[in-house]
Amino acid sequence: MISFIYVFLLFGILVSVLFPKPEFQGSTTVGERGQIVLPAELRKKHGIKPGDKLLVISNPLPSGASIIMLMESSVLNQMLSDMTEQIGQILEAHGKEQNNDNTE
Repeated sequence: MISFIYVFLLFGILVSVLFPKPEFQGSTTVGERGQIVLPAELRKKHGIKPGDKLLVISNPLPSGASIIMLMESSVLNQMLSDMTEQIGQILEAHGKEQNNDNTE
């Protein structure tokens, strides 16, 4: 049960880190060679330039569809650092909770 709670909390942290204020940024079409074009306003807003690296992350849904996300590779370290800190806080709180249970 505890592992399910950790997975659920980690998922919640990931979603809140990745999508604190989601915004619709337009649409794109996959070309014959499998390429997509990011809308110009999106590129301008986020400073994305030719040659920048983006991570492509997908998550299948039970319906058979998928969520596909693009992430600037430069933010990955910060995201992982934030998640590690939050996981540490969760584990510390859980340890204190177990210590309190053992002393009762």
